[in-house]
Amino acid sequence: MITLFEDQRQALDRVLEKYYACPTGGRALVVAPTGWGKTIFFSSLVHALQGVGNVLIIAHRDELLNQARDKYLKFDPTAIVGKVGSGSYEWGAPVTVAGIDTISGARHLKNLQQFDYKVVIVDECHHAPAPKYQKVLNALKDAFQVGVTATARRLDDKSLTPIFGYPVFFQDILEAIQRGRLCNLNPAIAIKTEIELDAIRSKKNADGEVDFSEQELARAIDIQERNNLIVQKYQEYTPGKRAVAFCVNVEHATHMAECFNAAGIPAATITGETSLAERQRIFEAFHAGEIQVLTNVQVLTEGWDEPLAEVAIMARPTQSWALYIQCIGRVLRLSPGKEAATILDITDNSIRLKLAPQNLSKAIDLHIRPDETAIEALAREQEAREQVEREAAIAKLSEKRLKDLYINMFESVEWKEDKEQGLFSMELPKLGHRLAIVPSKKEPGLYFVAARLAPDFIKQRWCGDLTLEECQVLAEKRALTMINDPFKKNLFDTNANWRKQKIDPNGAQAKKLAHHHIEWQPGMTKGEASDLIDAHLAHVRWAKTQKARRKVEREFSV
Repeated sequence: MITLFEDQRQALDRVLEKYYACPTGGRALVVAPTGWGKTIFFSSLVHALQGVGNVLIIAHRDELLNQARDKYLKFDPTAIVGKVGSGSYEWGAPVTVAGIDTISGARHLKNLQQFDYKVVIVDECHHAPAPKYQKVLNALKDAFQVGVTATARRLDDKSLTPIFGYPVFFQDILEAIQRGRLCNLNPAIAIKTEIELDAIRSKKNADGEVDFSEQELARAIDIQERNNLIVQKYQEYTPGKRAVAFCVNVEHATHMAECFNAAGIPAATITGETSLAERQRIFEAFHAGEIQVLTNVQVLTEGWDEPLAEVAIMARPTQSWALYIQCIGRVLRLSPGKEAATILDITDNSIRLKLAPQNLSKAIDLHIRPDETAIEALAREQEAREQVEREAAIAKLSEKRLKDLYINMFESVEWKEDKEQGLFSMELPKLGHRLAIVPSKKEPGLYFVAARLAPDFIKQRWCGDLTLEECQVLAEKRALTMINDPFKKNLFDTNANWRKQKIDPNGAQAKKLAHHHIEWQPGMTKGEASDLIDAHLAHVRWAKTQKARRKVEREFSV
């Protein structure tokens, strides 16, 4: 029996909560990085929902279908799992794995409705906006639909929210690295070439995303000098390490493998035309170290699990954040003796698209210096933020007010009342963050502040049970802070990494708690301490307002 990690269990609980709240027509989206264990996660979901009705698992590649079936059988070796796709038509099993290209056909759409699927799981669901997925999902609109992906952001900006709702669970690469769920990441090594990309046109791919025209891109980059340069840089920076090279088409992948082999570096090519038996042979040789480099075309970006791979060679330029994330995720799995993965980023010249050399920093929202790993960069940036906060606090104390200042505190914030639910909500202009003051179920007459912050919109609870006025003060203070400085979102986001760190007993937060006579316990996190301080200050501000109000009432009553 497989044991789930804590974050997988958390994701499972959230999806089950959504299911039991709305089993018919409900939706749930889980976003977690490559290597996190999404197949294990949704296998555990299927196992937890045994008995509710037939389950359909949808994927777009045969490897993903086989992987989903194999992982589920580890949860329940006696289960009957049917397969529809790649020449198999095993309809009618309690659990069915199905290829989207097969089941989106008119004849098979009828079968989908005939077997009354109660739960539908879409693996790699960033493909779901494509028409063939929409046909299937619309045919099963009464089923509880779950989307699972590592890359919720698409190049064409089509949102997954209309299909699966806001993510019930979200974890990015950096958090997974911090939690020890993925291996550390070295800075990307930018390998500059003189290839010009500005003249290459863009074209829609099968999912409707616009990326470089593969035909034009291949003509521009598949040249001997560039391929030899990639081999040379592999030998310079990562000699002897298992690497996977992402190429633009079959010819490019073949030529890259030929260059590696000519340099005495064992290499092989995997394409969509490679037979399953040959793939297995190559994968086994790669695992054993007999092959050091695999070149491929859109085959190893999804559904390939080899923990020993530790170098990603981005030989294929792309405008797609999702594709880039999928590629680098292939080398982030944990393995004994593997300290950190490395990205060889081939940065062809492109002023128009600004691809080079910031792909990695943009993809994971972190700037890694040449002399540090991802974990070291996280620590450095956290220290920098804390230093900015310290300097701002000092500046505020020394600031002299030269004249009276009149501020309309409510010019950017507007509450909307929902009388049926008894709550108040607002959306922050331009930023998209949503805040709400919600009645407490435990304490009648009290409220709490809930938030959904862009871009993941995971529900957060910002404070415990307080009065309506206290909640309003706290919510508006944070709202105005983020409006004036969008980067301050990190201060309030309950999923921010700094909130998980333990409070320093001699640090600034501990001193602030003592100053305000707020009780706290050793081992408390910085996030918990911050919430205590915010709630206390909200109460103080509210009490001052009440005192001023009573004074005015006394004066007018005389």
